[in-house]
Amino acid sequence: MIKEQNTCESKTAYITANKISKSYGDNGNINVLNNISVNLFPGEFLSISGPSGCGKTTLLMILGCLMTPDEGEIKVKNKHPYQLSPSNRAKIRSDIIGFIFQDFKLIPYLNVIENISCAALPVTDKPHCDNLENLIYSLKLDHRRHHLPDELSAGEKQRAAIARALLTSPKVILADEPTGNLDKENTDIVLKSLRDFSDDGGSVLMASHDSKVEKLTDKHLRMSSGKFIIN
Repeated sequence: MIKEQNTCESKTAYITANKISKSYGDNGNINVLNNISVNLFPGEFLSISGPSGCGKTTLLMILGCLMTPDEGEIKVKNKHPYQLSPSNRAKIRSDIIGFIFQDFKLIPYLNVIENISCAALPVTDKPHCDNLENLIYSLKLDHRRHHLPDELSAGEKQRAAIARALLTSPKVILADEPTGNLDKENTDIVLKSLRDFSDDGGSVLMASHDSKVEKLTDKHLRMSSGKFIIN
């Protein structure tokens, strides 16, 4: 169920980005993000759309503590990740953020259970073990648990990637075109998983070209040339 927008205003954001800019090129002459600000609140499902190259993936990478912005401020749970050591920044990322990519990023020589478990090695504590089994069943992967990625369909690969992102119960999911290569059945499974995650108090930011995603999210943002478009 999509929530009223004002329910997030009284909550503290998991991630805040204030006036973020990023450029590429030897002289920094390719502007990818221009003065972008966004907040990711508990229980909120946001989507972003825009043409290829408009900055969606770069924004997700910066919010996920994987790419340093040229300008602006990022806070993750009120901490400044880019002022921390790489190891401390990695800990914030592993504790709070889950990633889902269009190309799955599964390890080819590990089976489904092993790929999912990579998010929490070693998977020895009971909460992670219980969550692993719950995810396997809820994402309809039980019959594929011992299969390698090459033996899976695109939809099964993406469902395994989602299980991996959710295993450690992160606060935020950053999803980059997670339904881009999927059929309708698997798209519906993916979107329901993300919707359930946000309904349980998590925050989702999803980049997508799928027009129907906009109708399923609490807020939709459009990007062009590294900026949000105000309607």
